[in-house]
Amino acid sequence: GVADLLDVDHHDIRLDVVSYRPTERAVVRVTSGAGETLSYLKVVAPGETLSIAARHDALVTAGVPAPKVTASDHLMGVLVLEPLIGPTLRELIKSGDDGWVGAEEFDRLADRFGRARLDGAPLPSRLTDGALHARMLGTVVPKLRGQLDELIARFGVAVVPAADSTIHGDLHEAQLVVRDATIVGVLDIDDAGPGAAIDDRANLIARLLFRSTLDTTGRPELAEYAHRIRSNSRARFDPAQLDLHTSAALVGLATGPFRVQGNNWRAEVSALVERASMRELSA
Repeated sequence: GVADLLDVDHHDIRLDVVSYRPTERAVVRVTSGAGETLSYLKVVAPGETLSIAARHDALVTAGVPAPKVTASDHLMGVLVLEPLIGPTLRELIKSGDDGWVGAEEFDRLADRFGRARLDGAPLPSRLTDGALHARMLGTVVPKLRGQLDELIARFGVAVVPAADSTIHGDLHEAQLVVRDATIVGVLDIDDAGPGAAIDDRANLIARLLFRSTLDTTGRPELAEYAHRIRSNSRARFDPAQLDLHTSAALVGLATGPFRVQGNNWRAEVSALVERASMRELSA
């Protein structure tokens, strides 16, 4: 069926599942017999294919380097996406290779997202999500309840910003394809839509701080990189508000160790909550 959709010889392709979320979506890589990546298939509920294809088209038209949809089967719920060539920023970070993008690249990407016009309900603020996640963590790690209650109070008195742009919705280092220290691709844009631009930036910074907090190799450059992005963002976002949204995103990420249930999950949750509790995330 894939060979027919791509108009290629079925003997000369290989399919590998890249990601799979039961009842939601899957991504499948299509490679040739010679090992060349031909395309990626995004498999979704059939009723979502038209809207996802339209979202890709709107973002690409606005200059966002999202993968183009080259073919689709709306009855089966399959979208064929062009491959984006290059490592992700996460892969560069994990390998220790050079080529991390400069902080100003994220401003350029945000501006491109802002030029896209996507319909839909505004994406929830990190402040709202952060309070919900904090309550859950207070239940599973009662000794952190005091710190978490303080964070809930800080999130609760803050003004939740209105949607002021089109945003990715879950922007982080694994979603960014990089070449020559430039962002040349953005992945997983299914949930992009109206939202507060500060939340995309806060989520990106929080993910880097999350990795620097739990990185057993003790690499300080991760935190330094996050702080460079934070400092560069001062011209665009109020630093105190950016720190608050980053703290909320960190609390959400702190649920990860509990969900994974590793041997050291309580200590990891504590370390992340401690980081999120800092009034200024520059330490």
